[in-house]
Amino acid sequence: MRRPLADELFLVGHDAHTGKPAGHAGVLASALAGALLGELLLDGRLTLIDDRVAVQAHRPYGEKVSDAVLAEITRQGDGRPVPHWVRYLRGDVREVVARRLLAAGLVRREQPRGLAWRGPVRFPAHDPIAYAEPRRRLAAALARQQRVDAQLATLAALAGATGLDEVVAPELGRAELRERLIRVTESLPAVLRALVSGVEAAITALALTTPDP
Repeated sequence: MRRPLADELFLVGHDAHTGKPAGHAGVLASALAGALLGELLLDGRLTLIDDRVAVQAHRPYGEKVSDAVLAEITRQGDGRPVPHWVRYLRGDVREVVARRLLAAGLVRREQPRGLAWRGPVRFPAHDPIAYAEPRRRLAAALARQQRVDAQLATLAALAGATGLDEVVAPELGRAELRERLIRVTESLPAVLRALVSGVEAAITALALTTPDP
């Protein structure tokens, strides 16, 4: 069963055994925020006009996460660029998407205890086979072994923006991965290409404002 785009990116971006993000948590959160916007773009409920988000259909679908995002965009009004919404949504996006996956029985919640009790909550696999499916499908797409539709291409482009492509397909060299991701991204409709560009801009801005460890 195909999961919503943000769910798939969450599963690709976390280690199934530890439940930890596979890369920089802030970068992954930015991509997850973009994936929530991507769900609404794929459903035709949002569009981009001059790279700014606009609502096309206000009707809720009965899916709490995407309906809540759409309601907030409606409340704030059209005309804000993608990086604005990425910054706005990324603060609690991991928890929001995880709740959807918890309800589906794909992950379990582990709260650190003892000396590590202040650490981040982890979401390891509850159903390892289903957990691994988006990563398997993405690896097949990057290896050109599977047909790539709009959602899978968007997943690949967002994974590339976070560096997760190297985790998914480590057997491919960096140059080959870049070439394949460029081709996948070029296959996307214009609004989804603009979404990915906006997410990349937000990630770049995050890197410039994050102090070195």
